[in-house]
Amino acid sequence: MNMLADVLTEEGRKLPARLGGLKGALAIAFLLVLAALPPFKFGPAFLDPQILLAYAAFAMLFAGPFAAQSFGGASELVTIEDKAIPARDLVVGKTIAAALYGWVLFGAALGAALVTLNSESSRPVWPTLRTTVGLLCLSLGAACFAAATGARVTLAVRTARASRQLLRLGFLFLVLMMLAFPRVLPFAIQEHIHAALTRRQFPVTCLALAVPLLVLAVWLTISAIGELEERRQGLSILGGVDQ
Repeated sequence: MNMLADVLTEEGRKLPARLGGLKGALAIAFLLVLAALPPFKFGPAFLDPQILLAYAAFAMLFAGPFAAQSFGGASELVTIEDKAIPARDLVVGKTIAAALYGWVLFGAALGAALVTLNSESSRPVWPTLRTTVGLLCLSLGAACFAAATGARVTLAVRTARASRQLLRLGFLFLVLMMLAFPRVLPFAIQEHIHAALTRRQFPVTCLALAVPLLVLAVWLTISAIGELEERRQGLSILGGVDQ
């Protein structure tokens, strides 16, 4: 448990480097400014479930690349291959840090949009408690899934750059599937999807989506631990041969 806490503490210490310094911080600030603009166009309709669902993708957008940098950065090689740190603690700690990073920035993006929304409204406009809880659960599931995917992919390809490219393609494919696939489904199924995205049903839909995302995240994390253990074992074998 102490080793896991140490990994999390180290990830927090390295956060400025993960952000990419001033340039990275400015890029994130720019994205948050963009996230605050839609309420100017939609007004109270910004709280439509389909728009809120799109905002949950912010968690994936930030968590995946963070995990890629955490597991594949050039400065991380020594830590990744350090057998003094159990593979389980290292993978779980770094994955949790990446997921929390994505989740917090999702909250910042949504918060910026809600502040804009209320600045434009003559009366307070906020999502209901049920919607807020459901959206937080969904975004957490999305962040965990993206972080675990980033961990597993990066440990396989071994470079942050290649991992980020694969993650961008994968997440872009998911977004396109979410937008286009429902349109080719039978009309009866489309009606069920529309019903699931009504304001009344949306909190339940969020929870229903969060559960499989969290299950996939756990499976990917376990797979990443196995990948790292095999990698370290391979290095041990090669080291023994060299000696």
